[in-house]
Amino acid sequence: MQMNKNVKYFFVIFFCFIAFHVNAQNDQRTIKSFDPFIQSCLADVNSDSLYSYTLSLQSFGTRYCLADNRKSVALWLAAKLESFGYNTIIDSFPCTFEIHINDGGGTFHVVLTQYNVIGTLWGTQNPAATYILGAHYDSFAGWDSITNPLISAPGADDNATGVAAFLEISRILKARNYCPKYSIEFIGFAAEELMGSSYSGSKHYAHLCDSLNKDIKMMINADMLGYPGDTTNTVNIMGYIGHEWISALADTLRLQYCSINSQIYNDQKVWDAYPFWADSFPAIGFIERNPSFNPNYHKVTDIVDNIDFDYFREITKLIFALLLDRVPFDSAAGVSPIDLENSLTIYPNPCNEYIWIKYLGEEQKSPLTIEIRDLMNRRVFSTFVQDGILPIRLTIPEIKPSIYYIYLLNKNGVLTGLKKFVKIE
Repeated sequence: MQMNKNVKYFFVIFFCFIAFHVNAQNDQRTIKSFDPFIQSCLADVNSDSLYSYTLSLQSFGTRYCLADNRKSVALWLAAKLESFGYNTIIDSFPCTFEIHINDGGGTFHVVLTQYNVIGTLWGTQNPAATYILGAHYDSFAGWDSITNPLISAPGADDNATGVAAFLEISRILKARNYCPKYSIEFIGFAAEELMGSSYSGSKHYAHLCDSLNKDIKMMINADMLGYPGDTTNTVNIMGYIGHEWISALADTLRLQYCSINSQIYNDQKVWDAYPFWADSFPAIGFIERNPSFNPNYHKVTDIVDNIDFDYFREITKLIFALLLDRVPFDSAAGVSPIDLENSLTIYPNPCNEYIWIKYLGEEQKSPLTIEIRDLMNRRVFSTFVQDGILPIRLTIPEIKPSIYYIYLLNKNGVLTGLKKFVKIE
């Protein structure tokens, strides 16, 4: 049967539209218009702050993952996040290293405890859905007859800059009382520099998230952000096969908000984003134009004096824009994260067999759900309060001793209260 030519064209256009619409839904390629709020947040990125964080990390002398001061570095990073208002976790894990010494020095193995540092900004609508912004904090300067990374590996560009970027972003979000719909984890990863021959912080955490079926919506990695390499003022956007839409989105945001050029690659296999992609989590990373152009790479000359902080600031803005685009402010919640944490009191704390929950402010007299979640955001207890009237006593003998969070959710599932407590024997 012959169809009218115009009818044929109609169906072709219609099915193309449907295919594009479905594909856009599947890969979440939602390109938003310019947002003045995002622009105002990016304007808060301060080059002096980036310099201060980078210099502080450089001042450790070395952050090599085999050095004795590795826990001191992790504690400094946790304290910095806590100074902004975050609750932090130091996630320790054993790591076996195979070390090859140049000039006939041989090979040896060593097992050392390493430390990931995690600070969380909790989501209000779906706190289990998590976006990660991470960077490795360890450094390296090659073994030879002159250089010993156990003593000197300043690592300003590699990778104090990546850590400084997430510290500055985390600072701004807390300073603005940002109330995200989904949770954001800021993570300093350990032991990246030897991940090719050993376990690493990102491998450990990606595998942990996978084993717990954690809902990781995206992992954003920041690594070496401070050396342009040439005059093109270019950042490399490092994406992954199957998630090319994230690279395309990042490049669109770059055009909207940043004064920087870009190159896009979608097959990067050696750095902290890769273990997440390998465990089927969406991932992307940002790195300077070409690390091989940096004459200070893995040398004792990798210091703040050799970093271009204007260039560094633009890449930080791009990373921040992507995070804000994916994790919007929850205007419906009507409260800030600080308000959430200050709205409740719980006692006794630490507790044993039971715990009391009480509002500090105005009583809520509508139905609410009380949840207890562990540090991996897994729900271990839940109860429904029909009239929403507190105080209420919860009996929790079956919960194992550890650190937990109390969540109060209103009838629409919006988080209205949040508090940390300790369960003891």
